[in-house]
Amino acid sequence: MHYQTFANQYHFQRIFVPRFELTYESWGSPALKAINQCLKGEKRERGTSLVYQNKTFAPIAVDWNKYGGPPELIYSTCFSASDFAFLHHVYRNLPKKVPIIQHFLDLDLTNYNEMVSLYLELCPAIVAVWTLTKPIWSAVSKFSFREPEMVQALQQRIVGKSLKVHRNFSEDFKPIIIGNIWSGSAFHTLRNIWTSCQSELKGLPPIQWMGHPRRFKVLKIMDIDMTVSTTDPVIRDAGFLTNRIFKKRLQNADLAIVAFSGDYVDKEHYTNYSLPSRIGDYCANGLPLVVISQKNTEPWRIVEENKIGITLDPSDHQGSVKKLLQFIQDKDLRATCGNNAQDFARRELNLDLYQKNLYPKLISYSREKLHREFLQTHFSP
Repeated sequence: MHYQTFANQYHFQRIFVPRFELTYESWGSPALKAINQCLKGEKRERGTSLVYQNKTFAPIAVDWNKYGGPPELIYSTCFSASDFAFLHHVYRNLPKKVPIIQHFLDLDLTNYNEMVSLYLELCPAIVAVWTLTKPIWSAVSKFSFREPEMVQALQQRIVGKSLKVHRNFSEDFKPIIIGNIWSGSAFHTLRNIWTSCQSELKGLPPIQWMGHPRRFKVLKIMDIDMTVSTTDPVIRDAGFLTNRIFKKRLQNADLAIVAFSGDYVDKEHYTNYSLPSRIGDYCANGLPLVVISQKNTEPWRIVEENKIGITLDPSDHQGSVKKLLQFIQDKDLRATCGNNAQDFARRELNLDLYQKNLYPKLISYSREKLHREFLQTHFSP
């Protein structure tokens, strides 16, 4: 199996998955240089990553012998023109044609015509199209030859009932953020709201943001001004943690924050289609959520429909401050939302159940002999 871009080994613990991640390679790196030699590739603005390469390709710089031969199946998480260009490039140079499962975990419709063109050229090989959310399903349905199926993928290990004790507010209160914030507007909205809350509620500590240093570097490359430090009084850089310490921080936290979109849309495809995977971590650990987002986004919908936290309207600063202060000081409401969050994770994000259904599907698709024979005869990239 070849899991194309943004591989997550956690979902495939019993299957070896070769990983090819070019997303954050510098333009001059050996990997991109080998792939783009003599091609019509172009640098992205600010010089990062691979972009649409038109339709001139050189042999792929992958030694499949290192992985025991070519794959039997491609599980693809492409979501943009550049991703599909890379998948197309890989597929054209496979020694044998194999089925593709296309799972849209996100969707970026920039360079729409190029993306759809590449997608349609791969269509004979695509045996299943999965989407993470309903908005993605609706958008993909407009150009996909095969009707998409909703397949959730924010899976977590669920071990028994949460033993989390929800505490009254004190100066030891622990608000956290994990992962990325892709919207500069959302980041600054959160900073303003939290600063106002700190002025109203004595002893409210800074938010602890746990993330990899490379992610902060990427945000800087993308011209998103999210400067944080280990001494910041509002949003503090808590560093990149080992799994053991990370799990302990999640278990000991009181509040989880998702800064998704601000008072204006600066990342349209992200706001329209994305669903941050960290929501799964929060819910599995029984944490109440605070989502800062414009209405009708997926994080807003999930929190409101499942009663797992509160949503803050970024265009209403005073209303958001008042709502957040009440939530912080209402232990019983936070406890109810935290319990609902874990119930939601147990019901819809259970990794064991997901794998139990996923593996047979993967094996079935890889063994579709008639489809494989069709590919060998009719697919001419």
